[in-house]
Amino acid sequence: MPALNGVHGVLLAGSYHWAESSLDELIPRPLLPVVQKPLISYPLRWLRDGGVSRTTICANSVGRSLRHVLGTGERISMKLDYYEDWTPRGTAGCVRDSGMVREAEILVVARATTIPAVDLGAMLRRHVAEGALVTVSAHRGASVGPLPRPLRPSGVYIFDRRALEYIPETGFQDIKEGLIPKLYRSREKVVVHESPEGCAPVLNPETYLLVNQWLIERLGGERPWESEEFYRYGDALVSQSARIGKGVRMIGPSIVGAEAEISDHAVVVGPTTLGAGSRVGERALLSRSVGWQGCRIGAGAVVDRCVLTTQAVVEAGEQAHNVVKLGRPQLSEGAEAGRTARPLAFGLPSLPRPVGSAQAAAS
Repeated sequence: MPALNGVHGVLLAGSYHWAESSLDELIPRPLLPVVQKPLISYPLRWLRDGGVSRTTICANSVGRSLRHVLGTGERISMKLDYYEDWTPRGTAGCVRDSGMVREAEILVVARATTIPAVDLGAMLRRHVAEGALVTVSAHRGASVGPLPRPLRPSGVYIFDRRALEYIPETGFQDIKEGLIPKLYRSREKVVVHESPEGCAPVLNPETYLLVNQWLIERLGGERPWESEEFYRYGDALVSQSARIGKGVRMIGPSIVGAEAEISDHAVVVGPTTLGAGSRVGERALLSRSVGWQGCRIGAGAVVDRCVLTTQAVVEAGEQAHNVVKLGRPQLSEGAEAGRTARPLAFGLPSLPRPVGSAQAAAS
C-alpha cells in the first residue's frame, strides 16, 4: 500500500519482568525470536504494509537495545524514531509525548510485543469516515455458556491528533482506564472497530510458545523470509544450508534455520521452530517447541512443548516436557549496558495474507 501522508506509527515497547521466568534476563521481550525473527518485526511489518512510513518506538530500559538492533529503520524501509520513558508515563503518556514532537494528524498505536491481525486499512478508513477522535480495535472473545461472545480490546488504537490534548503532560496516564473514560465523559466520539481477529500477544513464556506455534501454522505453505532460501521437506520449511540425516521424519509444520542439523532417524513434530546452528541428535524427538540459535539436543532425547534458548543443551536420553531450558545470556560479555548481541537477522518476515493488509479484511 502507498505511504499514508499525515499518519505516524507508535509502538509501545516498554515491558516488565515475567513472574517465575528468566527469559527477560536473556533478551528484551520485543526482541524475542518468534519464528526466528524478532517479535517487534511483526508489528513493524504490519504498519509498513498498511502504508505507515514512520514510527516512534516508545520504550523504557530496553530502548538502547532496540535502537542497537533496529537502527534508523533503513533496512526495513521505514523511518524509526525512539522515545525513552523513564518516569513511567504509561501508554497514553507515551503516545502524547512521542506524538507531540511529530506533525502527523493521525497516530496508529500498537504494542511492540504483539502480532497484529487487524486490517489496518479498513480501520483507518472507518476512523476518517466517522470523524472519530479515537478508534479502538476490538474482537469477539470466547463464548461463556449461553451468553454472546463479548467484545475485547485488541490493543490497537487510532488517535486523531486532537486527542493528545486530553492527556496531561505529567504523571502516569493509561489509555483504557484513563483516556477512554475521559473522552466518553467529554462526549467525544470514540469508535469501536470490530475485527474478526485481534492481536496475538506475548505476555509470558506460555503465550510466547503459543504465538510461535500459531504463526508457524498460519504461515502454511508460504515462504516466510525474504533473505534466505528454504525448501520443503514434508510439512517443514528447511534452510538450504541445514543438514537433514537419513530417515528423519518431519510431521506437521516446522521451520529449520540456517546450518541447523537433524541427525539420522530423528523426529520433529510441528509446530516447531529450530534456530540457526542448532543440532538434534540421532533418534531424538523434538515436538511442539521453540529452539533459538545453537541449541543441542542429545541422541535419544525427548523434548516436548519446551523453549530452548540460545545454546541450551538437552543431554542424550533426557526427557524435557513443558520447561524453559536456559543457555547462555543474550547479552555479550563486556558489552555496554543496554546493548545486546543481535539475536537474529532482522529482515522483515512475510505474513500470511491478509494479515496486515489494507486491501482485504483479516481472515
